Amino acid sequence: MPLDLGEIALQLEQVAQRLGRGKDGRELRLKELLDAAGKVDAATAATKTHSASGRPFLAAQVEEDLLGSYCPPSPPADWCVAAVDGSHIDVDRHLPVSCF
Repeated sequence: MPLDLGEIALQLEQVAQRLGRGKDGRELRLKELLDAAGKVDAATAATKTHSASGRPFLAAQVEEDLLGSYCPPSPPADWCVAAVDGSHIDVDRHLPVSCF
């Protein structure tokens, strides 16, 4: 079965229009979520998520407020990070370093 590029272009246009129409709804739902989360006190949130430790998957436990942010601690003085995208590295099974 050959690809019908005209049909694909039409489908992509429909998806783009649908995503554009859904933006306002997503923003409203996010605002409502943040409003609801702001009304939950820290003690209630901690109590409701306390049982998360017994679940077979990683679940977040609330220790303070649901909303807010925290500054990360300073890294140790001897800390070093090296990172690459890796998407351009050709797989070579004889490299001394494994690439994933």
